[in-house]
Amino acid sequence: MKLALLSPRAPQVGFYYNLTKTESHLVFKIDRAIEEKVDYLFFPKEEQISRRALISDKMTFLGKQAWITFLNNEMYPSKFSIKGASSLEIEGNHFCHVSNDANISVYFYEASVLIMLEVKEDTTVSLKISRPIQILINGKETIKGQGICDFQNGMLKLNLEKGQYSVAVTL
Repeated sequence: MKLALLSPRAPQVGFYYNLTKTESHLVFKIDRAIEEKVDYLFFPKEEQISRRALISDKMTFLGKQAWITFLNNEMYPSKFSIKGASSLEIEGNHFCHVSNDANISVYFYEASVLIMLEVKEDTTVSLKISRPIQILINGKETIKGQGICDFQNGMLKLNLEKGQYSVAVTL
């Protein structure tokens, strides 16, 4: 497997990386000190890898690949993408749980969350976010508590059929 880290805006100083090997994955930690961001990239050691738990520092992720970015040394992600995954846990907090493997990208902003999903079969996705004011699924407003989505105990729960989804959440 070849990996190229390309960043046209990468600073000349304050850009550090570390490679760690776990039982099933390679873990790249990229510290962009000037931007106050830390990225973690997880890749399987083998091309055909089964779903396995990966523990790195205070993170547990169940899936094939992941990219998680943190701001200002906080342990709450500013964004993450997970491929062929069913869960992401950080410092004991469940950030994402999926009933069937899915590909998910989540971007956290100050007053909103953008979620991109690809599910290959009917799936329930739970995501830790603040209480939503408005939820748009593929551009259509969705009412909480009507089967497709719900919010309980700090988790947004989406019941999705097979397909691709763009979910915009206003907080």
